[in-house]
Amino acid sequence: MRRKRLREYCIGWQISNPAPPLQSGGIFTGRGFEIELTQCLDLHKLRLRPEGAPLPLKYREYDVLIRAKDWEHAQATSYMLWAAHSVYDGAHFETILQLAPAGPPIAAPRRDGDPSCPLDAEGVTRARKQRRQSGSMEGAMRLVARCSAKRRWQYALLKLFESLRLISIAWKETDPVEYDPQAFRPSPHAIDHVRFAQAITLAYGAIEELDLTVRAVELGPKNSRAKYDDGKWVPAALADITRRLAAAHVAERQIVYWHRRGSTRRHERRKELAVARIGRWSEGPIRDVEVLIPDALDHARWIRNQLTGHRIGATARSLSPYEVVNVQGLARILLLSATRAWWPAYRPSMLPDHAAADPLPYAT
Repeated sequence: MRRKRLREYCIGWQISNPAPPLQSGGIFTGRGFEIELTQCLDLHKLRLRPEGAPLPLKYREYDVLIRAKDWEHAQATSYMLWAAHSVYDGAHFETILQLAPAGPPIAAPRRDGDPSCPLDAEGVTRARKQRRQSGSMEGAMRLVARCSAKRRWQYALLKLFESLRLISIAWKETDPVEYDPQAFRPSPHAIDHVRFAQAITLAYGAIEELDLTVRAVELGPKNSRAKYDDGKWVPAALADITRRLAAAHVAERQIVYWHRRGSTRRHERRKELAVARIGRWSEGPIRDVEVLIPDALDHARWIRNQLTGHRIGATARSLSPYEVVNVQGLARILLLSATRAWWPAYRPSMLPDHAAADPLPYAT
């Protein structure tokens, strides 16, 4: 990429105290853009000691700088970074904590007279004064750069982001210690039924963009399925999804946590979930389980096809935000694995997997 052809834009996203030096050197290059985490562009924003001397480098503020050929591309990159930040964190914290404006950050030209910028002088001034703060941005910057390589990865990122904008649960809220029987229960309100259904459908749409959905196998005339009636896999269907997961850098024995809280719901009685192991913390109303990813994908497919993707019926009304976060979490793991956007020191063994000493519930 020839940097001399790229214009620079600020997005007013301040990062306090990242852990320098960044593994990436602070610059990520995507298709048609660069994103840099640079020392604060405005000296007046630096934190100063009482005597006026600058604080050590690691205590300074940092800004996100975008380089692109014009304002339109910079603004598109800004939106993708906004999405990636929420997806990487696993929740849209701007909505949860109300830390920033509800809209995306606006790309503001660093220099006056940018002919590609449609903002008037007042709009540019306003954009330059916008401020939002968050923790480390390195993971989100890496995810945006990786997703720029393939259009379907961008679609997956944006679909999952739109799901998180509808329903977001901070990871701490799923901690069994924080369990509240009155929180995140099924809702009697139609608006919530629609929001839950759309959030699940969008998250599953991200999985579809990654081409990691379970495919039924033709067993005979009008008999296509991925599993038999007893819940066992059709060998060809299991082999197919296992092959595609391996190509997406998903560990063979990797599992996901599937949150189930409170009493058994109608949708649970209608479709049994294939469980690899009961959660170690499960007790009483906390019925969390560990599920192998192929089984989680098959169950998410059933939820989308039978409950949320079409007309909302009585069974769909038994869904709660926990079902939403289950499908969102599954999509997030698959996206980060397919793009290899995990943190640099990541190894598949750092995520939960089915213990090697335990036999798999099916042959692979």
